[in-house]
Amino acid sequence: MQILELDRVTNLQFNDTSNSISFDCPRGNYDSILLTCFAQDQSCSTNEKTLNLTIEHCSNETSIVSLSSLITQGVSYKCNAFTNKFDFRQVKSDNLTVKTCKSKSIDSYRKKNKRFLFI
Repeated sequence: MQILELDRVTNLQFNDTSNSISFDCPRGNYDSILLTCFAQDQSCSTNEKTLNLTIEHCSNETSIVSLSSLITQGVSYKCNAFTNKFDFRQVKSDNLTVKTCKSKSIDSYRKKNKRFLFI
């Protein structure tokens, strides 16, 4: 008897320009891919510390998932993708560390521009 395992998501990459994650879809038949990201250094924010996205179909070999509205700028995340199929053990991808850039605040603007006018 041969034991079959699901193929896993590979080549997880973060694009900091578009705040998106791209990956190579698993081969074969599967029900869904769960993309999970945990905040690693979020101690003072009230935002969610865990992001969960379910992808039911990869339209081609590489899929791109936008995180723009979900992530907090200036926070690092550890992400994994899990391949799921009924009656199979979930298969985990390699880790991906996502380091988002801090958004420009008014304080950094003040430091660069001495002529800041308060009204």
